Amino acid sequence: MTPVVSVIMGSTSDLPIMEKAAKVLNDFKVPFEMNALSAHRTPEAVEEFAKNAQKRGIKVIIAAAGMAAHLGGVIASMTTVPVIGVPIKSSIEGLDSLLFKFSLSLMSASALSSLNSRRISKRRLRRLTLSLAR
Repeated sequence: MTPVVSVIMGSTSDLPIMEKAAKVLNDFKVPFEMNALSAHRTPEAVEEFAKNAQKRGIKVIIAAAGMAAHLGGVIASMTTVPVIGVPIKSSIEGLDSLLFKFSLSLMSASALSSLNSRRISKRRLRRLTLSLAR
């Protein structure tokens, strides 16, 4: 079966966490693939993966990485396939990863608002930011 979900991790050390995602996907009989790609060590491979994901039939990418967790953002910048970022506990208990994911959400909300024909108000954006923080 052709995979529709791609589970990507920054290194094989993230496998114990991402095995949980694999189990859920298996339980729901969702075809998936799992790979280790590093935005820092193998940027060309990440670029090739991201740019070809949609052509290969991938509908969703789940990207997990510790530290600043750039993997999800790097992949999202190169594809229109939705990317779910998973923060992995690292040197400061995963706070660095979580804050990076939050800032990505804010950037996405800001980019979407600028594409919208109606300009989003600062007050509305602030409410959106607060709801994302909860």
